Amino acid sequence: MSEWKKVKIGDVCDTISQTFKRDFSEVVLINTSDVLEGKVLNHEKVPNEKLKGQFKKEFKRDDILYSEIRPKNKRFAYVDFDSEGYIASTKLMVLRSKLDIIYPPFLFQILKSDKIVNELQMLAETRSGTFPQITFNELANLEIYIPSVEEQKRIAMFLGFFDRKIELNNKLNANLEELVSNRFQDIYSVNTDLKGVMSQLIKFSNGKKKPDESGEVPIYGGNGILGYTNQSNYKDIIVVGRVGAYCGSLYYEPGVCWVSDNAIAAKSINNYNYYAYELLKTYNLNNMHIGSSQPLLTQGILNSIEIKILDESVINSFNNWAEPFYTLISANKLENKNLEYLRDMLLPKLMLGEIDLSEVNL
Repeated sequence: MSEWKKVKIGDVCDTISQTFKRDFSEVVLINTSDVLEGKVLNHEKVPNEKLKGQFKKEFKRDDILYSEIRPKNKRFAYVDFDSEGYIASTKLMVLRSKLDIIYPPFLFQILKSDKIVNELQMLAETRSGTFPQITFNELANLEIYIPSVEEQKRIAMFLGFFDRKIELNNKLNANLEELVSNRFQDIYSVNTDLKGVMSQLIKFSNGKKKPDESGEVPIYGGNGILGYTNQSNYKDIIVVGRVGAYCGSLYYEPGVCWVSDNAIAAKSINNYNYYAYELLKTYNLNNMHIGSSQPLLTQGILNSIEIKILDESVINSFNNWAEPFYTLISANKLENKNLEYLRDMLLPKLMLGEIDLSEVNL
C-alpha cells in the first residue's frame, strides 16, 4: 500500500452551506426522504414561495447529499445532474470534493460503504436527542486510505459497472411493473354491477416481531427489507406497511420471508396474488389510516375496502398473463442482490489497495 495514504474525510471534502438565493419561479425541494442509496428521488417542481424554513441549501453536480439522521437508512445521493433550481434541506449535508485530492465518485463509494455507514451509525446512537444523528465534524474525523486520483478513477469506474447494471435492472423492472399495471387497469375498468369488499379476495394478517438478523431470508417492514434472518413466517406474500410514514406501502415477495410487526401480510384467498397486488396498488392506502400523531393502517380498514367483483375466469387469465413478467422482475431483483453482495465484498479490498486494477481493461 506504498502509494496509498491515510487521510481524514475532512481533508478531502468540505461541507457546503451556501444559501439558495437565485430567482426561480419554480424550485425542487429535496428533503432527507427524497434521497436513497445514491439517487435523488424527487424532481417535481413547486412554486418558489412560502417555502419551509428547512429548505435553504444550494448544491451542484458532483456534490454528495448525506443525511445527518440515521446513517443506516442510507439516505444519501450522488448529484449526477444539473441541479439549478434545487434546494436541499438543512438536514442534508452537502459534501463537495477537493478535486486535486479526491475523485468525487470515489469519495461517494467510500461514504456509502458498509464500513463508513456502520461507523457513523454507532456515532449517531451515542448522541442524546430525538433521532440518532451525526455532524460533519464526526464524519470529517473518520480516517480512510486513498491512492492517486488516477487510481481512484479506475476503482470508481470498476465499481460503477455494478451500480449501472443494478440501476438498469431497476429501470427494466419499473417498466415491466408499469406494463402489468396498465393491463390490470384495462381489465379492472370494465363496468360491473357486482360489488364487494377486499376481504372477499384477500386475507390479511399482522406480522410478528422481527427475529435476530442472521441468514438470507429477507425481513420486511413498512419501508421494505430491514435485514435478513434464518427464519420465515410467509412465502409468496404481499407486504403492506401499517405504521407511521410507511402506512400503505406495498411490496410483493414471491419467495420465503419474515413479515415484521410494523407491516401486514396480504395473500389472495384463491392464490391470485398478482391480481391481488395490482388491486391493492389502485387504492391510496396511505390516506385510509387512523390516528394523526401515529398513523395506523388496520386489517379492519383493509378488509372493508369496496372493490369490483370480476368473473374468476378474468382474474385467472390476468394472473396467468402476469406470471412471466413477475418471474422476470424477481430474477432481476435476485441478480441485483448478487451484484450488491459482490460489489460490497470487493469494495473494502479495493479501498485498501488489496486488489490491483492496473491490468484490468476498463
